Amino acid sequence: MLHRTKQKGAGALGTLIAVAVIAYGVYFAIQAVPQYLESSQVDSILQTVADIHHKKPLKDAGEVKSAIEAQLYINQMQGLKDAFSVTRLNNDWVVKARYERELNLLFTKQQKVYEKTLVLESPAS
Repeated sequence: MLHRTKQKGAGALGTLIAVAVIAYGVYFAIQAVPQYLESSQVDSILQTVADIHHKKPLKDAGEVKSAIEAQLYINQMQGLKDAFSVTRLNNDWVVKARYERELNLLFTKQQKVYEKTLVLESPAS
């Protein structure tokens, strides 16, 4: 009489599939998490510039750009300097941050465009 034992746990194929799924998740996270953190830092920079403007209004584009550049320096993100633009709209300053990043998803590459806008309202006259 043959004595058969039942398999306990996952087989080799099941384990291999689980490891592949986990590895892909780690691969994706290695790319996505830095982009998420960078986006959060840009949000923080814009909020800090808004706070600076609220305390002491920034009078011209040079002051606005200097405030942005100072925050980029503090956050060690000087490479994004060209991603920021400052324009005048009526009496307000409009700060736009726009930059692109790429996610390599193994079988395809996905371009992600980050765009953020801050309006610095002029103080009431």
